[in-house]
Amino acid sequence: MKRICPSCGREVEKLYDGLCYECYLKINKKEEKKEKVYICKYCGRIKYHNKWYNNLDIENFEYEYTVCPRCKGLIKKANLILQIRGYNKNIEDEILKIAKKNRDIIKKVNEINENDLDIYLYVGKNRIKSYYNILKKYGEVKLSKKLFSYDKKSGNKKYIVTILLRGEEDT
Repeated sequence: MKRICPSCGREVEKLYDGLCYECYLKINKKEEKKEKVYICKYCGRIKYHNKWYNNLDIENFEYEYTVCPRCKGLIKKANLILQIRGYNKNIEDEILKIAKKNRDIIKKVNEINENDLDIYLYVGKNRIKSYYNILKKYGEVKLSKKLFSYDKKSGNKKYIVTILLRGEEDT
């Protein structure tokens, strides 16, 4: 006995939940949903099933950028302050480009006036020297460090390093 599909009006031998097979598939077809992963926008670590991984193939995943717990704690602190006096735009561009390449955390950029700039960064302790060498190309550089706390676990001292560049002013 032929039956009529109420959705499309076709005559069929058998109905599936009151619909022809094609209409049943359209309604009940579950879209393949990609699993979602979260990528830290600072360090690049990937969160998958509530666990953070350094390397994970995300080719078949839907992803969203976020901040991992480690970087969230670091964002609040700055361990390097670059004070640039009498700078040109090239210095700022070069520093910000290197910071992004190294995934250093740019805390803030204060433009004091036309020729003076302060950049607050959180960087790995091995990269402070690279910023010092970059600024050294542009003029007289002075480095100082100030103790701000102790690491309770290791007993190490934590410093804020300030690098002052007295460059030639733009003319």
